[in-house]
Amino acid sequence: MKETNTVKTESNNRNKFVIRNLIYDQTEKDNNVVTINKVQGLLKDGLELQDITLKSVHRKETRGPHPGIVIVETNSYDDKSKIMKNKRKLKTVKKYENIYIDNDQSYETRNLQASFRTVLREMGKEKDYKIELLRLGVWNARGWSLKTNDNSQFRKLVLEYSNCDVFAVTETFLRRDENLEINGFKFYGNNRKNLNRNAIRGSGGVGLLVKLDLLDNFDCDILSSEYEGVLWIKLNSKVNDVCFCIAVCYLPPAESTRSLESDVFFQNLLKDIYTYQNMGKIMICGDFNSRVGYNLDYIEGVDLIKPRTVVDATENHQGDVFINFLCDVNFAMLNGRFNDSDFTCISGSGRSVVDYICVPYEDTESILDFKIMSMSDLIAEIGYVPEKNTRSFSFIL
Repeated sequence: MKETNTVKTESNNRNKFVIRNLIYDQTEKDNNVVTINKVQGLLKDGLELQDITLKSVHRKETRGPHPGIVIVETNSYDDKSKIMKNKRKLKTVKKYENIYIDNDQSYETRNLQASFRTVLREMGKEKDYKIELLRLGVWNARGWSLKTNDNSQFRKLVLEYSNCDVFAVTETFLRRDENLEINGFKFYGNNRKNLNRNAIRGSGGVGLLVKLDLLDNFDCDILSSEYEGVLWIKLNSKVNDVCFCIAVCYLPPAESTRSLESDVFFQNLLKDIYTYQNMGKIMICGDFNSRVGYNLDYIEGVDLIKPRTVVDATENHQGDVFINFLCDVNFAMLNGRFNDSDFTCISGSGRSVVDYICVPYEDTESILDFKIMSMSDLIAEIGYVPEKNTRSFSFIL
């Protein structure tokens, strides 16, 4: 999750990226050319890119022991795409193996996080900062191969690009007790247990990839994996009373051979929310195959909630049940309530909104940002085109 004005600042950040852990020396303080030369050297020697033109280079000051991040802007989006595509090469060069390149955050997000750090430092709780904010993403991956191949490589790049603390995945296609093992993350899954004996691959399944860095500050436990298509985890802070309860869900389409009774699905989810609501902050996300059209997820004139922008006017039965569920538990979908309203599924049969992140009404104001990224934009950002056609389920964070 990001800040509410992502769309406004997105164009400003489109050609920008940040470099972390680039060694600093005092000559940079009064001479930015030194920093520029370091960045150009990294691009040439670390990424093997000779023709990148930089528009601006600026190192942020830091008072801590680590070098300040370097914010770089290229003259063109194509140049930035080349950099993002080749950044993995840094791990193979001894001089640059501890350096990371990421997309730049918006100005407002950076300032907001800096403000949090300042306040917490004054309170003597700087160590608690990282656990006050959580970045959650969700994606229907349509299968995540356990083999080292094009499928798994592309999905790992999406995971890396997201920079999420918790990355929710629907339709993992993992079988029974299969488990994803990805550097820097721990996987919690609820795989579909009952598969057709003639099936050539798994189907369904949900999971959550939790950053190991986050687990330095949190204990993570599975609250429930009782129902097919639903997984709950609880993240409990090790240093204060912050707690997050997160559910990732997958409700198959009504016409699917593996369809679930939507009324029962949402009734079970409602029971879970009532069970866990006093533990901490609750978030539910996933692919619900529910099209809600213009239906309201709140009671007009009663609930004080910001109206949402609608891009998908179509409704289906699962969408009607989903809306009733949200009203029953006083939850609002984030889709359409920020400046980034878009479809979440784009395929040959059309466009739709079926993937959501939802939070209690009172928590909508605490969301810093919400963003939907189409598969075509995502492929352009990470600079990697998968060999096989990937159905365009957008990525939400």
